[in-house]
Amino acid sequence: MFIRTKIIKGKKYAYLVENTWTQKGSRQKTVEYLGKICELGKTKTILFEEFIKKRDSQSSSNLSVEDYFKNTDTKTVILDFLCCELEKHGFNTLSRYVLVKNNIVADMTKLKFFKNNTSEAGMDVVLKVNNEYMCQYSIKRLFGLKVEGDDHYCGQQLAETIVAAGIVTEPDTFILLFEKLYKDEKLVVSG
Repeated sequence: MFIRTKIIKGKKYAYLVENTWTQKGSRQKTVEYLGKICELGKTKTILFEEFIKKRDSQSSSNLSVEDYFKNTDTKTVILDFLCCELEKHGFNTLSRYVLVKNNIVADMTKLKFFKNNTSEAGMDVVLKVNNEYMCQYSIKRLFGLKVEGDDHYCGQQLAETIVAAGIVTEPDTFILLFEKLYKDEKLVVSG
């Protein structure tokens, strides 16, 4: 399955589409409406390590990024990656896992993105960040990732899934995440 954009009356909407093959060729079937697309540009550059230190400075904990990966569970690490990426795109933190930009709310505890204005309150949105789609589907896909194989194949699958969720990270940080998942958990992520 993949995410397809449709333009209706000049506005972009995201749909989950399934591809099947028949004798006449490929056929696509819309499986689910994901939401209206909100395209976001990067507003600032922040490294993941800086994000963690800034957030942890409020709790008086000053872990190195290596210690952070050792002492933090997988779900929290991925949620922090998502929050860091949202902060790069101009979101402000309301609470640890709830961020807001203009009238868009990103609730990472529920893995939901929605509008918070009077005319479109509660409507699901799909964030287009880094030329990919950050939405409930892509994030659940990241949390549900189960890969077996050699380290090259597993690393490639993890990288593709992270990028498909709209997350861009530094190579050193990706290596730490991969080591945590592959060596500690044999690349099984579950939320």
